[in-house]
Amino acid sequence: NYVRQRRQRYNYWLSGIAFCECGAQMWGARTYSPSYVCKEYKKASALHAVIPAKRLEEFVKAYLREKLDKSSVDFEALAAAYNELNQDARNRHDQLVQRWHELKDKIDKLTEALAVAPVSAHKYITQHIDEAVRELESIENTLSMIQREAKMVTPEELMEMYDSLLELLETDPEQVAKRMIKRVVVYKSGYISIEPSFTVT
Repeated sequence: NYVRQRRQRYNYWLSGIAFCECGAQMWGARTYSPSYVCKEYKKASALHAVIPAKRLEEFVKAYLREKLDKSSVDFEALAAAYNELNQDARNRHDQLVQRWHELKDKIDKLTEALAVAPVSAHKYITQHIDEAVRELESIENTLSMIQREAKMVTPEELMEMYDSLLELLETDPEQVAKRMIKRVVVYKSGYISIEPSFTVT
């Protein structure tokens, strides 16, 4: 008697960012071995890519290790470039904060007016309060979204991020890949190109 071992499911961690040269996504599929296959492959196999999963994943890992090699990075320049790019987000943040205070003052004044206004004016004042509150809530949601973007980073923080990502690459390569890479394109010839997003913060 023996118990048939259940085949362990393969983790195709490049799913979602792996694309064929035709533009279609590549899906994980088991052929002779785990592979990434263009979703259009069955329609015309001669025109679409298929590649062993291990080969593609090791290529991507090597790329990420190279990008995270601190010896080739000028962290002073990288921090300056990052902070300059995010200046627009900080400007937007400051404008929204100013508008938030204006709305808060407006709501306070309208609320005070509502307390002494004749009943005939209540509906009009309440409508304006509701409009201001809705805009205030929208601003608060937007502020929470751009707060991270508006953050200044130091060279030391970037160095720590690189160390953390390099360590994470060995335990959770999917998280690192999807943070640093926008697209991995596989060509029928076997050539592989990588389009970075390279958001390390």
